[in-house]
Amino acid sequence: MKKIDKIRKLFNLLRGIPMEKMPHFLIFTENEYVVSGKNNAHCSFSAYPNEDEFFHLSFSNDCKFRGKVLEIFSKFEFIINEMVRAHFNLRNRVDFDDILLSLDLFIKIKYLTKWQLINKKQKDRIIKLKEVRNSLAHSWVGSLYYDGKLLNESSFNEFKDDLIDFWKYLLTEYRKYQPDIDLQIEDIITLREELGIK
Repeated sequence: MKKIDKIRKLFNLLRGIPMEKMPHFLIFTENEYVVSGKNNAHCSFSAYPNEDEFFHLSFSNDCKFRGKVLEIFSKFEFIINEMVRAHFNLRNRVDFDDILLSLDLFIKIKYLTKWQLINKKQKDRIIKLKEVRNSLAHSWVGSLYYDGKLLNESSFNEFKDDLIDFWKYLLTEYRKYQPDIDLQIEDIITLREELGIK
């Protein structure tokens, strides 16, 4: 079965499962993903920030730029959370979710580096990227800096290239730890049987 068909099957198997019984997982293929947990499930067949989306990311001091960078960072942090969860081999620990959400992104990056799930070069890269994210999230007006330089139209490409490179790196690393799609399908089929869902 092709990976796209497995993603479809996995997502379709989630239908009908009560929200409180929804399993927690995130699985990426080359262009698709399915995420499930904490009272929801979502699936996409058009990749995740893809080349086209990054291509259209341009420098400006408007809300669209701010929103796009913050959206990309929310996806970074979600995957980083899943890597931490995978390190501890946890699936449905609600208390762990509360602890995980209370930790700063830098602390999570520090642990992933310590556990050798992210290398030092990528750690340094995400810390630089995070400075722009924090400036966008916590300031109303003012200059943005990236890697000690004023972020403007001419220096924006370095920021954008690092954003793309980190995204690709993060997905590659996460795929090493993500749940096996075939086992996840089996687990959902078993759960459906236990719940009496046809």
